[in-house]
Amino acid sequence: MTTPDTSGERLTRTPLDASLGELLRFEPRPDLLARLDERVNLAAATLVATPPTVRRLRSSRRRTVLGLLAAAVILAGAGGALGLYEGMGAGLEVGFGLQLDRSVPVGASEVRDGYRVTIDRAYLDGERLMLAVVATDELERPEVSQLMSMYAVVTDQDGEWQGGGGATSRPIGQWSATNVLWKLPPAAPLPAGSRRLHVVVPHIFVRDNTIVPPLTEDEDWNPWRQVNGPWTFDIKLAVDGGASVATPGVVHKIAGAAVTADQVIVGPSVIRVRLAVDDPGGATWAFSGQVRRGDQIFPIVLVKLGTDRVELQADGGVQDASGDWSLVITEAMRMGSGDAEEERIAGPWRFDFNIPG
Repeated sequence: MTTPDTSGERLTRTPLDASLGELLRFEPRPDLLARLDERVNLAAATLVATPPTVRRLRSSRRRTVLGLLAAAVILAGAGGALGLYEGMGAGLEVGFGLQLDRSVPVGASEVRDGYRVTIDRAYLDGERLMLAVVATDELERPEVSQLMSMYAVVTDQDGEWQGGGGATSRPIGQWSATNVLWKLPPAAPLPAGSRRLHVVVPHIFVRDNTIVPPLTEDEDWNPWRQVNGPWTFDIKLAVDGGASVATPGVVHKIAGAAVTADQVIVGPSVIRVRLAVDDPGGATWAFSGQVRRGDQIFPIVLVKLGTDRVELQADGGVQDASGDWSLVITEAMRMGSGDAEEERIAGPWRFDFNIPG
């Protein structure tokens, strides 16, 4: 076990920003931008303004549109080699492509009011469910420019599954979109074998391309409208392998807080780490780093913040988890309550553990 660096150095830039960030890649249709420019030009003609001011107004309007669109979709990352989903989440340091590569066809489909929702593919291991969903407007309504289906309620014999890292959506045409989302089982890890799941998509979202943003700032403006279902499916999936559980119990002091590696679950496609934090100041904590086994490195791509419990997730896993492992926290971020300043603290802190064969 190594000795941590407790220098308490503050950082100005960190990979943790990327781990906690959100990413959206979407470009509005050119005809919509043209209409926006026309509206802006008409408004500008009624103002006493210099050409630079007009240019700033037009640029601001486009940025507003993009910002509102970005606010509509939360991305936690996706990737994979399958044609419909290739490139989803591009730009993230590490994606969730492994589940897509190992996924199996499902093809369960249902239509409500001309909107078809299809569970196209799925993947399940001991720690996480991946659903690849296609939403389509079969009536090809002229006002529809994009669809989005990134929420589902999943239940099984143990109860309701929780969110597992967000979701991502990408248009594959005016009336269709691919969507990928993840869920975590209520009791993990799941044993090997098969699992029956009840999946309900309660609603999808449709974007109306005829709605032009107002000329004045309006926080309530939103081109997306909700279309209620539900679309209901019952599917059966095989659990890919099992998962190995370790309880390291290693403790490090970080800026006065005791951080304990309580549990590490290693599955075929994901590694999850649960940390206990005892901080007398009651701050909220986040961490970045890697999980390592020999020359294998699994960067942490998801952090669930907490005051006393923090969850880390590393994308990728192994079928055989036996051997010596390490969790290496390279940076900690402590966020106080109220107006307290964020504190970034450089590591590393290393938590060693072994998973028997």
